[in-house]
Amino acid sequence: MSGAAVANLPEDLSPEQARGLLELVPRLDGRRVLVVGDWVADEFVFTGAGRVSREAPVLILRHERSTIVPGAAANAVANIAALGGVPVACAQVGEDEWGERLSEQLAERGTVLSGLQRRPAWPTPRKCRILAGDRNVALQQVVRVDHGCDPCPPAELPDVATLLDDVDGVLLSDYGLGFVTDELVARCLDGAKERGLTTCLDSRHRLLDHPGIDACTPSEQELEEALGGSVESAETRAEMAGAALDRTHAKVMVLTRGSQGMEVYQPGQPTVSLAAFGSGGVADVTGAGDTVIATFSLALAAGIDAVDAARLANVAAGIVVTKIGTETASPEEIAAALRTRAED
Repeated sequence: MSGAAVANLPEDLSPEQARGLLELVPRLDGRRVLVVGDWVADEFVFTGAGRVSREAPVLILRHERSTIVPGAAANAVANIAALGGVPVACAQVGEDEWGERLSEQLAERGTVLSGLQRRPAWPTPRKCRILAGDRNVALQQVVRVDHGCDPCPPAELPDVATLLDDVDGVLLSDYGLGFVTDELVARCLDGAKERGLTTCLDSRHRLLDHPGIDACTPSEQELEEALGGSVESAETRAEMAGAALDRTHAKVMVLTRGSQGMEVYQPGQPTVSLAAFGSGGVADVTGAGDTVIATFSLALAAGIDAVDAARLANVAAGIVVTKIGTETASPEEIAAALRTRAED
């Protein structure tokens, strides 16, 4: 066992720590990260006040507007770009409206698309979320409809060696949609090791299936699914984190705990527990995990140590959950939040 230490009480970000993080934010600018993963088109349908149908016990909602934004690994790409990094995409989309819109949006944000495969006769995965509420309350998701989300491996393995030649780090975003195959991961890990690059993993269902990664950012639910236990106590969380670190050979795990913040586990090091950043005004948690892995991996690629990288990711996540939909955080927003905390 890696002997992960039991976490102490969560630390709130101190003014001194905030000032230190402020100095690190500019280091994110221009760092290039290869993002290998499953792209999803996140569709949000915004509606106005509704009523109950006379035909069946269902809501009738008045459509106001719809939007398509990058989701899953594409959201990680968008977050890296928003933070001033340069994402290099390795993914696949269909030759359809949704794939085209994702490609255009991310190209406009400076994404390098040389590793993007466009596949005919294959639908780009799309998750449609219907939001409802009246004028006096925040909109809430009432239903989600998924389209084309059956797992599908890549048509051919990307030329990972070429993509790795000009990046500072690697992010693997495995949403279980088939693109992130064992062979593709093995090539990424081998190439990254040869070049001295840090590899970060965010995996929805296969946390333990990619040994050789350097870092991972599972949620409590993902850790439980991987190991078949419960993380109800600090002791069991530490035991399970240690077991996962052993089996993946990772050097660091950032365990995300929603409103309870994060815990940073490193073999042989004291566990650092971070209180959730922000005022607690959560509007929508959609995509917050993508923000965490994007910020964390970009910070590691910039040479920032794991704990400070996790602190920056915690701040970024605290910003995006105050927004409706799949969103990003900018360096300006992070700096403003840190300045406010630094002056407390």
